[in-house]
Order: sequence, then C-alpha cells, then structure tokens
Amino acid sequence: MVDANPIAWRRAAGIVERGIDDALYLAETEGEAIYHLNPTGAALWRLLADTVTLDEAIDLFHQAFPERARGDIEAELGKLIKALAKRGLVTEVA
Repeated sequence: MVDANPIAWRRAAGIVERGIDDALYLAETEGEAIYHLNPTGAALWRLLADTVTLDEAIDLFHQAFPERARGDIEAELGKLIKALAKRGLVTEVA
C-alpha cells in the first residue's frame, strides 16, 4: 500500500493523561485546558506512545474493526489527529 498520509505523529512532550473509569483525559502541564477523549481517541492516544503515521493507525483500527468501512475509519482518525495537533497534544515527527 502506498502511504497516502506519510506524516508521522507522536504524543507531544509535557502532556499528562488520567484515566477515570472508562474515560481518558489529557492536560498540558503548563496550560489550563483539559481534554476528554472518546474510546476511539483513547485508543489512538495509546498508539501515539510510539511514532505512527495516519495510514498505520488506520490499518491497525481496520484490522481491529473489520466491519467498519476503511473510509469511515480514515475520516474519524484524520479528524482526531487534526484536533490533537491543533491543541498541541501531538507533534509531527520528521
């Protein structure tokens, strides 16, 4: 497969995570904002402990949930990465 999304991502430094029951929350150590991740976001966050491209993440999610259309997974994870990047919670890796 040709990697259509070659940018690799990783968690940004200085992000604190807390799990409470089934919920996962992220906070910047120097900021005042707290972010709640849904189960898909929490699973993506766990993948981002290592460097991963969007296509690699999509492949893993599609293997775990083959009943879901790959395009739906790609759209959802693309939005999540964009939202995490906008808030400075993930960084691009060269």
